[in-house]
Amino acid sequence: PATGEGLIVFVDARKDELFNAGHIPNAIQCDPDRMDDYIESVLQQIGGAQKVIVYCGGGDCVDSILLCKTLVVSYDVPIEKVFLFAGGYTEWKQNNMPSEPQGDENEG
Repeated sequence: PATGEGLIVFVDARKDELFNAGHIPNAIQCDPDRMDDYIESVLQQIGGAQKVIVYCGGGDCVDSILLCKTLVVSYDVPIEKVFLFAGGYTEWKQNNMPSEPQGDENEG
């Protein structure tokens, strides 16, 4: 319920094709390689959030780590509200959690 109220915001740090193939429901995208394309909208959407949970594909993917650091260091998002979901979308799907859109997604 807190995600629907904007209190918990999931931020997906994956590329367009992976995000479009499937992501955590209500997640917003912010590819750290294209920060200028996303950051204004992301900052607006996470402004009132209590928790900002950043994820990517998990495993060897480091895009979520980079994005967490960038949000805190470059955009002054308070560190106490930024969380890293290290298992990423791969772990999310392995635990049969819901995703958007429905169907088979590439976890990348």
